[in-house]
Amino acid sequence: MRPGLRIPGAPLRVSVPFGTRPDPRRIELDLPEGATSWELWESSGSGTLASKAADGSAAIDATFQFLWAGQFTHTYTVAAWGPPPSGLGGNVQFLVPLVVEYEVTANPGVPIAAAPEQPSVHHVAAGSCEPVGNGFWWRYQDTRTDSTPVAVSVVYDSAPAAASDHPNRESWLWLEPYWHSPYTVHPCLGVNPLPPGTYDARIHFAYGSGESAYATDLPVQMVIDP
Repeated sequence: MRPGLRIPGAPLRVSVPFGTRPDPRRIELDLPEGATSWELWESSGSGTLASKAADGSAAIDATFQFLWAGQFTHTYTVAAWGPPPSGLGGNVQFLVPLVVEYEVTANPGVPIAAAPEQPSVHHVAAGSCEPVGNGFWWRYQDTRTDSTPVAVSVVYDSAPAAASDHPNRESWLWLEPYWHSPYTVHPCLGVNPLPPGTYDARIHFAYGSGESAYATDLPVQMVIDP
């Protein structure tokens, strides 16, 4: 008998504390001998984004959404086509379920956290004066929704030595009054662009008041490519 379709790493179980996102995972497949093709079908659930490996290998790449504390299950089906295990002629379909169990555990020290909708690293071309925006969303670990996080200030951490005397060295990150694009990065002040290099800053947010007060920083990086 020829071996059929197998997923050695199934079910996939992932657990992280609230405020963090799991690293991407790769799930290797053991395809049936002589398999001619295979597909990944989504069944039901939430929390995971899975797809066939882009490099063409017999594997599934999984990424995870930024979620609140809880347990999330996502079920997929892997289908493969190839000769039957009996060795008889023709092709048959093999079906194997893939279950992803994603747990976000309680993290008392982090009542609220933010995740960028896009990477908070922004690449711009040298000499560009085009601002770049970004968005992110908040996740609450508990039910304290009596206040909305407020951007208090911008903290500038580092800049290339070539920008030490530039007037825009500590003014390239602007806070915006829009929920869908709370900040923009400006590689140019007027017609005076910043020199190439890596610039790091943080947006300082405050949440709540009194005993429930909490503060968090969202790092933002601007890379001006030569």
